[in-house]
This record gives sequence, structure tokens and C-alpha cells, in this order.
Amino acid sequence: MENKIYDSVKTIKPANKKYVHRNDAEKFIDLSEKAGLGVLGFDGIYCKVDSIEPDMDLIADFSNLKKEVSSSVFVRESCEAARRVIQEFPIVADLYIDFVLEAESITLPEIG
Repeated sequence: MENKIYDSVKTIKPANKKYVHRNDAEKFIDLSEKAGLGVLGFDGIYCKVDSIEPDMDLIADFSNLKKEVSSSVFVRESCEAARRVIQEFPIVADLYIDFVLEAESITLPEIG
């Protein structure tokens, strides 16, 4: 499911990572929310011709929210918060976003 979301927006894929273009970030968040994926956080990254430069001022972390609310509430609230933060990011050609998503429900194998 997550790969289909990435395929719906402009991305680049250096070193087996997918970064979403700033102009498609809100669409990516919308698609993630519809798929039941919450946003744990993201980093803004400037992708130049010969380098990738993270911007320490363009970082968001919503992982603490995950500990405080139910999964469905986390999906909704983290996506709303992500949209608010992304709207403050500059709109420039070389800005991409490295999203970290978490599924609404994850079943872990039993140990033991």
C-alpha cells in the first residue's frame, strides 16, 4: 500500500530511499491518511545535482503523539499536524521530504 502512495506523487529515489517533492507533500499526506498510515515525522532535504543536503530547520517529529492516543486518532492528528508544518516549508524546486510513516494497525509476530 505504501508503495502505491509514493507512486502517486513526484519522488526521487537516491540510495533506495524515496523522497517526496515539496509540491506533492500535502497530496502524499492525504493519500497516507486515506490508507490508514500516520506520519511519525519527516525531514526536509535539498536534493542538488551532486548532493543531498538535509535542512535541520525542516524537521518534524510526531512520534510522541503515537504514545498518547489510539491508532486511529494518531493517523488523523499526525496527518493534520504534518499538513500544518508542511505549509510553512518553502516552495522551491529542489526541496524534497523524507517521510516516516506508520500503519494504523501493525500485527507483530508472537515471540516465543
